Amino acid sequence: MSEFGTVTGRAFGLLMLVLGVVLGFVYARYPELEKIPSFVWPLAAAFIFDLWTRPLINEERWPPISTQTRFIGIIAATIIGLLLARIPGVA
Repeated sequence: MSEFGTVTGRAFGLLMLVLGVVLGFVYARYPELEKIPSFVWPLAAAFIFDLWTRPLINEERWPPISTQTRFIGIIAATIIGLLLARIPGVA
């Protein structure tokens, strides 16, 4: 089964999807924020997610997710945000 099928994977995937959409609207409204590399926001969110889920993973209540899954989520959130910001009329 894919890691996005686990509780941790679904929570991480949902976080990155929502973050990508929010970033798209924020970038469209405030283009000056794109001076900060766009992958920094999803990377920071992934770090906070890891801090939040680490106790649940250590107690074996949630399964861990791999670095590859985190990487896919971070890149996907970045791409969604950048593409959504480029759609005319989003802001």
